[in-house]
Amino acid sequence: MMNKPLLAFTIYGLMIQLFGTKEVNINDNFSGWNEKDKTLYNKIRRILDDLMQDGKVECVKQGKKFRGNYWWKI
Repeated sequence: MMNKPLLAFTIYGLMIQLFGTKEVNINDNFSGWNEKDKTLYNKIRRILDDLMQDGKVECVKQGKKFRGNYWWKI
């Protein structure tokens, strides 16, 4: 991830870059998000999980415990 930063993405980053989602505070409670953003987040997450099972992407956690950021490497 660190040696190829342009090939590592967070779900939130994909939402903003690919789908034009307005930036909200990612640390806010998920219940404060609108339904469209929640649905989009969950769809992207499911797709990334499927790609990870197929070995096409790799998930890397950066940070400690539950407050870490997850990155998917292509």
